[in-house]
Amino acid sequence: MRTAALLAAGVAVEACTLTQQGCYVDSISDRLYDTFLPELNGQTQDGCAIACDSLGFAFSGVEFGNQCFCGNSAPDASKKISDDKCKAMKCPGDKTEDCGGADAILINKQNCEGNAPNKQACMTEKSKGYGFCDPSKSIDERIDDLVSRVTVEEMVAAVVPDPSLGYTCTCHTQGIPRLDIPDYTWLVETNTAVASDCIAPGKCATTFSGPMGMGASFNKTSWTLKGRVMSTEMRAFYNAHWHRFIRGNVSDQVLITGYGPNINIARDPRFGRSSELPGEDPFHSGTYATHMVTGMQEKDSAGHPRMLAYLKHFTAYSKEANRGHDTYEISKRDFFETYLPQYEMAFTKGNATGAMCSYNAENGAPSCANGWLLNTVMRGMWNRPYSHITTDCGAVHNMRGPPLNLNSDLNATVATFNGGTDLEMGSNLTSANLLDAYQRNLVSYTTIKNSFIRAYRPQIMAGRFDPIPSTEWNKIKIADVVNSTYHQQVAQEAAQQSLVLLKNDKSFLPLKKGVNLAVVGPMGMTSQGLLSDYAGDMQCFS
Repeated sequence: MRTAALLAAGVAVEACTLTQQGCYVDSISDRLYDTFLPELNGQTQDGCAIACDSLGFAFSGVEFGNQCFCGNSAPDASKKISDDKCKAMKCPGDKTEDCGGADAILINKQNCEGNAPNKQACMTEKSKGYGFCDPSKSIDERIDDLVSRVTVEEMVAAVVPDPSLGYTCTCHTQGIPRLDIPDYTWLVETNTAVASDCIAPGKCATTFSGPMGMGASFNKTSWTLKGRVMSTEMRAFYNAHWHRFIRGNVSDQVLITGYGPNINIARDPRFGRSSELPGEDPFHSGTYATHMVTGMQEKDSAGHPRMLAYLKHFTAYSKEANRGHDTYEISKRDFFETYLPQYEMAFTKGNATGAMCSYNAENGAPSCANGWLLNTVMRGMWNRPYSHITTDCGAVHNMRGPPLNLNSDLNATVATFNGGTDLEMGSNLTSANLLDAYQRNLVSYTTIKNSFIRAYRPQIMAGRFDPIPSTEWNKIKIADVVNSTYHQQVAQEAAQQSLVLLKNDKSFLPLKKGVNLAVVGPMGMTSQGLLSDYAGDMQCFS
């Protein structure tokens, strides 16, 4: 198997033990196992076994290179064929492994007791001796130890996107192979559901009604339960090494950083994205976010949050047209009455981990390069020095145009990091320019170090650097929680409470019996509109 190679690369090793059962004939008309998982571009025998185990199956089978089947009974011995038939196709995720053939399935029996969550650090004997891997030390002691071992080049690689690892918008950053720390994938949407591929029939992420409807319920308990359900499912996908996009783009994996709730203010129905928001009142939106984030980041007995919640989009993002190049003149009063209170509540009362800065600019300063907004207000006035800020996709590239019109990628990188942002998403200008900016004394070592700390400190807190048994959330399995009866009940009750009945008092609206009415808009034209944007990468298995 791949264990030695994974250890050499500093990757967390899955603890599944596979016992090969042999090669069997398997046709569409006569399947050995009925449960078929999505075709995976990165298929391996290990990956198929982990997914099947997470669904509660004892056997896994790989076929046709990228197909995975699950079952609970030993294969029919009468269908056994030559092992050579299952060597016809290699696994896309590991070309040294056999992944069956046409109508030929290679079956394993798996034992995944103690299986390591995805991208887990501190898994090798060498790394277990490092101070940052010692859970008996304080968080500050552990992060200080990590910083002391890392070069500035390694820090830079950990806070800029690496396109060779995957899609830049989901943002993959390098790990630190020398210290056996794996790479990481940052962006998973969690505004209405955990953005993910369905893993099997009936095992798609629970999808809630749109936030505008959730907000209309005024039910704080419902908002907390939404966060609890989504974070529980996110941990299940994380533990199962599952991925985001439909049909097997397995490099974009579901880890533990979730982006949502979105608490921009609904100012104008022409915005086009108001369904993503809980409402138009800052206090109401802040209360919604505080409770949802609290549910998302509930801690186990050792203090590990179930996931890390990031708010969207910080701030004053209420117009889609010309996004990325628009700027708004906003008074201090309007900032502190309209565009900041909901975020302050979510940070100071809900303890949100970080935020995605918005495309737009305020008073000529793009949100992702706005030192007053990110450093003075959020990290200073609100006393949130470790709040981690990532860009929206392509926001750094947008700085080459209005309102800043910066004349080089280097200057866009400098403006971004010096302005308080810690990580670029959706483009990779910083990848080629941050180290150069440091060497030219345009970005300080302290700035880079602080961005590195803000990226890694929450992950140490969440248990990514701890022994597997010490984090209770590592026991969560897809079979037990994803789209479970209880989760369906929570989502259904939230939807029922979101309905608003309007009274046509004194015939204010010209409505009469027998008159035809046209119902227009996203919530009237299609049922999909009721789920809002970011309802999940897939709501139904097909």
